[in-house]
Amino acid sequence: MSLKYTCPSCGTPLGYEGLCWKCKCEQERQAALAWMPEQIVEKQRNLIQNIQRLADTADVRDGLIHALLSAEYSSAASNLMSCLAMQGDDKAMETLLELERNPRPWRKGLYVDPSSYAQIGGWTFDKEGQRIRLGFDTCYPMVKGTTGEKSPVRIGRAREDTCPHCGGRMVDILVLDGRDERLRFLGLDGVLTATCCPSCVGFLKGPAFNRFTLDGGVEVLPELFDGAEKTDCYVSPEDYKALTENPFVLGEAPVPLFYGAACQDVNTIGGFANWVQDAEYTICPHCGKPMKYLAQIQWDTVFDCAEGTLGQTKLWPT
Repeated sequence: MSLKYTCPSCGTPLGYEGLCWKCKCEQERQAALAWMPEQIVEKQRNLIQNIQRLADTADVRDGLIHALLSAEYSSAASNLMSCLAMQGDDKAMETLLELERNPRPWRKGLYVDPSSYAQIGGWTFDKEGQRIRLGFDTCYPMVKGTTGEKSPVRIGRAREDTCPHCGGRMVDILVLDGRDERLRFLGLDGVLTATCCPSCVGFLKGPAFNRFTLDGGVEVLPELFDGAEKTDCYVSPEDYKALTENPFVLGEAPVPLFYGAACQDVNTIGGFANWVQDAEYTICPHCGKPMKYLAQIQWDTVFDCAEGTLGQTKLWPT
């Protein structure tokens, strides 16, 4: 069945008149980024007024801590720890650490410890009570560039080797040159390459682990396949072409840290992730520490088909 309308911006067939959801989201983001200085000042003024109103009634962080320490049920404790994680200062960590070391009765109703809830705010702590940062305080978007435009970050580069599970072509899903001035915040003095099979990566029992060297080299570590040892390749030649010839380049200017959070149509370097459900920071198989969140690549931006997250790249701990 053919649809009556098309998106006036990208041409996607639609069942209604107007922009598709991706172009609508992009329009709203660009409008916010284009605010004039006086508009920003007005919005800041409104926020300050609201903050002052809150200050007249109670300190938010201390109020959260008081409610958490008084909680009787796991559902309430879960929500309060999530909020406290986003607040994230030393007193918030002190409280979550205390609850991890001395669990309350409601802990039996939760799947994970308070240190896992801290990850929602982009940080956590170890058994010794040392804070661990899980992300970066800068975020750059990947934007659509022009044909032949150079970029220190590339999404999707074809490889000659094939997947041992499905026989499909492996792909360097992310190639990043940390020596570019915009990417200095990553602390990578060289080129990072992350490789996977785009067909099988969603069927692995765990993440697709790589070990990289700063000269661009990469070693794909052994993977545990969730199912039969062999399977079919579900990525068509057209899909491989779309992935390896996509137009995305690194944006010229940074964007807010939450630019890519709760967005299914944005690829980012740094900032906060669009987690499918809970925060999912990967544990390093080498040292057992949480890995830093680095980049987000959304499936439907490079394949222009099924929705979902194709990859969230993490770094080895430092």
